[in-house]
Amino acid sequence: MKKCRKCKTDLVVGQNWQQHNKNNADYICHSCQYQIIKNNNKKYKGVYGIFEGNTCLYIGESSQYKRRITTHKARIKNPHMTSESNFYIKLQKHRNLTFKVLEVCNDHKDKEKHYIDVYKPLYNKNLTDK
Repeated sequence: MKKCRKCKTDLVVGQNWQQHNKNNADYICHSCQYQIIKNNNKKYKGVYGIFEGNTCLYIGESSQYKRRITTHKARIKNPHMTSESNFYIKLQKHRNLTFKVLEVCNDHKDKEKHYIDVYKPLYNKNLTDK
């Protein structure tokens, strides 16, 4: 009998479950899988910053900050693929950029304003509101 690796309930043919790992007998029911996805999405809401050394260049917020940081990195490499190309061209001029997650939180929009006041980034004031 197949069991969910998380909740250990028996999985019956026709029920909502899937094989979690094709290399072994590791199965997970859809309710447990949904909970994992839901919990992981909560972890990715927050405020991040782009820095050059100790100089803060930009503070941003996102409900999916990992994806947003990846987008920033891609646009810095190819700034002409976006309407905000001037911002990314400016970032290209800086060396040794680092991306830091400043806080993981649900009230990321309010926290972004707080971190902008604290760090006084170079480029936030030059961008139009999102």
